Amino acid sequence: LTSSTAAANYLLMAMIDTGNQSPTASLWDLATRLQRCCEAQAESIRLETRLSPAELTLLRAFPSGEAIAGSQLAHAAELSVSRCSRVVDRLVRRGLVERDESSADRRVSLLRLSRAGQKSKATIADCLSRCDERIRTQLTPSEAIQTEAALARLVRALEPT
Repeated sequence: LTSSTAAANYLLMAMIDTGNQSPTASLWDLATRLQRCCEAQAESIRLETRLSPAELTLLRAFPSGEAIAGSQLAHAAELSVSRCSRVVDRLVRRGLVERDESSADRRVSLLRLSRAGQKSKATIADCLSRCDERIRTQLTPSEAIQTEAALARLVRALEPT
């Protein structure tokens, strides 16, 4: 295990193990702790796939097997079009993304994952699936549903309007 993976595992277990949790911990403290666990897990995935945070975000946003316009990809990844374009350029140079000219509008480049990009996206999905499974093994099916609902409500409560 890499030191980052070990750190991610430690933090994830610390998040799951609430036996040591202070009874006075605030929701903010728990959310911050969860965020750190997720960041450590993301760092582990980035090290395994050798991707920057923005590259990881973009690969996850690509639709499977379909071409997509850069502006649509930027929207899906929640990045500015200019930032998305710079990251796509790096992914093209690395052989993870291919550019095709749109048959409908030659000014538009359509982007698609190369075979290597599809493999990287599958690796990312596998890593995230393993993390999800580790969390779910600590919960009953009912608790998992309740946790998902509660987390969704918290995100909505804290997202900018």
